[in-house]
Amino acid sequence: MKSILLKSTLIFFSILLTSCGVNKVKHKLMADGTVAQEHYYTEIPFEKKLHLMVVEAQINGVKGSFIVDTGAPNTISLEFASRLKLKTVTSGYINDSGGKSQEQNYVSLGEVQIGTVTYNNLAAVIMDMKSSSALACFQVDGIIGSNLLRLSVFHIDNQKQKIVLTDAISRISIPENTTAFDFESDRSGIPYVTMEVDGVKAASVTFDTGSTGKLSFNKDFSSQFLEKNIETPKVALKGMASYGMFGKHDLRVIYEAKVKDIHIGKFKTDEKYILLNRIKNILGNSFLSHYNVTVDWSTKTIALEKIKAFDAIAINNFGFNATVRDKKVFVAGIYEGSSARNEGLQSEDQILEVDNENFENLSSDEICDLVMSSKLLFDYPNKQQLTVTVLRNGIKKKFTLGERIVF
Repeated sequence: MKSILLKSTLIFFSILLTSCGVNKVKHKLMADGTVAQEHYYTEIPFEKKLHLMVVEAQINGVKGSFIVDTGAPNTISLEFASRLKLKTVTSGYINDSGGKSQEQNYVSLGEVQIGTVTYNNLAAVIMDMKSSSALACFQVDGIIGSNLLRLSVFHIDNQKQKIVLTDAISRISIPENTTAFDFESDRSGIPYVTMEVDGVKAASVTFDTGSTGKLSFNKDFSSQFLEKNIETPKVALKGMASYGMFGKHDLRVIYEAKVKDIHIGKFKTDEKYILLNRIKNILGNSFLSHYNVTVDWSTKTIALEKIKAFDAIAINNFGFNATVRDKKVFVAGIYEGSSARNEGLQSEDQILEVDNENFENLSSDEICDLVMSSKLLFDYPNKQQLTVTVLRNGIKKKFTLGERIVF
């Protein structure tokens, strides 16, 4: 992986789901749930898919694969819900990470087993897990969400690629010098933290293991930050799209900025790169993958134990990245001042060929291979020149990109 930050901005996918409107039945459902065991400890291996954690679990005795997501409630795919023959309890509107809302059905799950731990009477949202091409490529049956995780102490061991669910934090080995910080949560248990970046406070930052991104901040914070920190080094990325459960969000100019200090309470991270002008404040899994993580809802504290260094360079490519749509590859974001911008490449150009590699007529499997890998970054670390052929308004155009952008 050449640049974690660029991989996260390439397909910035966040499952983040929050309810909207008042629905007493829905609120009660989200507050429900018990653990069958009084004392327990279980370890579950996870598979990494584009920074997200996927585990095996059983719902009402039926096995499935699920994303582990602190930024969303339990979610079941349409297909898996059909297999379980779940009945709708109520319905309500749900917002995704881009603020788009849709009405969804809520169900009550009889029994959820993860490792050796059994959870009872939990609510879940029924969703189309194939609603976007990016999400469909994860090939999962749903989400193990915050309204289940809040019932346990939740630990992520990113070194051994396993999660731990236990009744007591004392059962987890946490180094004594590890700094913890506080969080707040909503009815479904989604954690929110307060951060400070170079003297500017960011409230209600979602602690979101269901986001492929890292530290991203919304327009309001970004305006305050840039007004106070005029000299902050930054690069504009134009035309970049992000994806939520309900599809593609509006294009906007995103800034990749290099900052001096980032604090979460008393905790200080040595990460220096953030994304500005996103849709919501999110602390995502690309950031969290540098730590072992422990979340304790009983004390409302989170502890991060650093296990690997952050990249010293955020950008090292030819100035563009790509996205996929309808089995085609398109130019997505283009960096200001880059070779791609100067030579005339444009967002929404369909990419036909890159250095004699064909990107036309791709199968679904080939599209998912691109989505789930770093290939759409087109960084090619050993090359100093790149030839890109695109289709724009029915006309083929060829561009030779000869200078890398490094930030």
